[in-house]
Amino acid sequence: MKHLHLKSIAEWFTRTFINATPLTWLWMSLIKFINNFKNQKMKKPKVYIAGKVTGEPKHSCALKFATAKKELEKQGYEVVNPIEVVGDWNTDWETAMRKCIAALVKCDVLCLLSDWSKSKGAQIEKELAEHLGISIINARK
Repeated sequence: MKHLHLKSIAEWFTRTFINATPLTWLWMSLIKFINNFKNQKMKKPKVYIAGKVTGEPKHSCALKFATAKKELEKQGYEVVNPIEVVGDWNTDWETAMRKCIAALVKCDVLCLLSDWSKSKGAQIEKELAEHLGISIINARK
């Protein structure tokens, strides 16, 4: 019985793969391509949010960045929020900027909040994005 089972598998393999017509191979290749495409995760563009943090009240600042993040996610972006990148309100400015710049350079887009020009850090982030060819957009108000 075992021998017959192996023989039927060998016959199926021969019919399916060895004796397949070019049209069969084309269909098999097309199906494989479609399945691979469906299984791939579509890469979302990654956007970094830039705005004023230093000197802002913690709650309203966190809310401002969280609101921008939510809006950008609705637009299909993977969002990098600098408040989350730094993670601690007691981090000194230089350390925070090093963390933020490291995150920014991995992004495809820089999104400027309306108060970006009042922030030394956001101004640096914008200038760096321009020099690196990172696209720049303005947040919706």
